Amino acid sequence: VTDSPQPDIGSQGIAIAPSRSEDGYTRLLVNSHQPLTGPVAWYEARVKTDEGWDMAGSTFPGAPVILHGHGPTLGWASTVNKPDLVDVYELSINPNNEDQYLLDGEWRDFEVTVATIDVTFWGPIRWTFSEPIYHSEHGPVFKTEKGAYAIRWAGMHEMRTLEQMLAMNKARTISDFELALAMLASPSINYVYADKDGNIAHYYNAMMPKRPEGEGFSSVNWAGLIPGDRADLIWQEYYPFERLPQTVNPPSGYVYNANNTPYRSSVGDGQPNPQDYPAAMGIQTNMTNRALRIEALFGCDQSISAEDLRYYKYDNRYAEGSVTEQVINALLAISFEANSQMSAGQKLLEEWDLSTDSENTMAALGVITSTPFVMADMRNQAKPDLTEAYQNALQLLTKHFGRIDPQWGEVNRLVRGDKSWPLSGAPDVLRAVYSELDEETGQLKATAGDSYIMFVEWSPNGDLSSQSIHNFGSATLDDTSAHYADQAPIFAAENERTLPLDMATLMADKISEKRIGKKQSFGN
Repeated sequence: VTDSPQPDIGSQGIAIAPSRSEDGYTRLLVNSHQPLTGPVAWYEARVKTDEGWDMAGSTFPGAPVILHGHGPTLGWASTVNKPDLVDVYELSINPNNEDQYLLDGEWRDFEVTVATIDVTFWGPIRWTFSEPIYHSEHGPVFKTEKGAYAIRWAGMHEMRTLEQMLAMNKARTISDFELALAMLASPSINYVYADKDGNIAHYYNAMMPKRPEGEGFSSVNWAGLIPGDRADLIWQEYYPFERLPQTVNPPSGYVYNANNTPYRSSVGDGQPNPQDYPAAMGIQTNMTNRALRIEALFGCDQSISAEDLRYYKYDNRYAEGSVTEQVINALLAISFEANSQMSAGQKLLEEWDLSTDSENTMAALGVITSTPFVMADMRNQAKPDLTEAYQNALQLLTKHFGRIDPQWGEVNRLVRGDKSWPLSGAPDVLRAVYSELDEETGQLKATAGDSYIMFVEWSPNGDLSSQSIHNFGSATLDDTSAHYADQAPIFAAENERTLPLDMATLMADKISEKRIGKKQSFGN
């Protein structure tokens, strides 16, 4: 449990069935939002073996499988979900023996192991520190000044996550894919699925603790501190795959997720009913701005083309009812001194349509003012002071740009090495951009959000095509490589490149080759 801000990551996935597409195609958007650099930044990979592993998509450094993308017959997008997967138990410690805790009226001994850490102070001077590690029936125990607490979480003894991901990589049908998910070896992640047969689905995948229900348990607050002296509150099982929320082939012909509740994963029939899931499961009920915009854009379009999907994906507007709209409305309701800069800013924001195009001259003030509130909402933090946030935005723009209405692309930048490009987009819009402030220039440097994007489609006869783009390029660390930033201007311009899928094209495009072990045959 931590009070530290969480990473600015999100994601969205959208699948369109033939019945909802303009031309009978099945379409899939893979669009995770991750840091642009670092250990969880995407890089693109293409894997093809003689043993049936055939995937294109993105993964993290060190991950030996494709984390989301597509094979020849199916694909999926991954998005973060946030079910309640962690329980904290408050323990009662024996006043006469600090190594015992109360459980079902009896004092139990903690299981105690010792952790040793070697620390080097200077040169050859080293010291070994030892600390006791406590475990109760619930799980690991933390002894603090405020008391002793045990932690129990989903997947605490699970070792098969990689096995499940490999099974997903090798799946060829929706049955294969669901069989892989039914392993329940991945603590939590959403999957938005599509395949060449026209199947689409949203799976709220998680290892959901089967917490006790019924008489005697109604007073337990599973979202708060749980009494640690009752063994019947220590859950032992998980709900099976078929009991998890999922939307498979709904009549609407489309599914989506943008880190929002699984109860709104499409429109109309076929979505999970909240009444079918116990409150103790802790299934999230939130909506994000991105989810609201997806519903607004896709919900009214009965014939979605490939161009429509691209246009909607790059939508950069805040929705009606979003945190940003609420902030701007609240700001416009404040009375400021006439002819002041704060009054002038209000007049500017009265005309803002909540879009964040790079050419927009109102977005800079609107986004910089509202972003602290958007991030506080995403992180479950206290809201900042509105007037202070507004004043900070006015001062920042005036100091560095000499006016309060610069084009958003002057402020919002994609930076790679010594090169920089203007960006549309902002926090929690479908063209997601999360940034850090350059104190010298006043510009916002994109650090997370839209990163690896993939559009996948299967024609009515099963033909596959794929387009993708990376925020920088395939050389994620080598700044001397031609591919260190070659995709950045394409990414900033909101375009993609066609991904070569057959082995002959891949081998023709290669610029280097490394072989491990004995010589292999790379036939298509």
